[in-house]
Amino acid sequence: MKRALELVETIYETEPVGGPLHVVIDDWNIDGTITVDTYDIGEDIDQCSPEADMAIRELVPLLNRMTVAERASALARNDGYLPREPSL
Repeated sequence: MKRALELVETIYETEPVGGPLHVVIDDWNIDGTITVDTYDIGEDIDQCSPEADMAIRELVPLLNRMTVAERASALARNDGYLPREPSL
């Protein structure tokens, strides 16, 4: 989860609306297989900054290994609904 949060942060540094992952990380469409969205905002992954491109390519398979609950938890932490660091 920590790595997912770092990657989302990297994406937002140059892609203010989540770029090609907008429907996932902004709109929380997190069930099923996560893919790079190239139709929602007309942005292709190749149009992203190199940093965001690399982060997206690492984040998508990471999200696909997570359960829906883990994805929701990561996004909730990113959006400030939960503490960034889980309490032990």
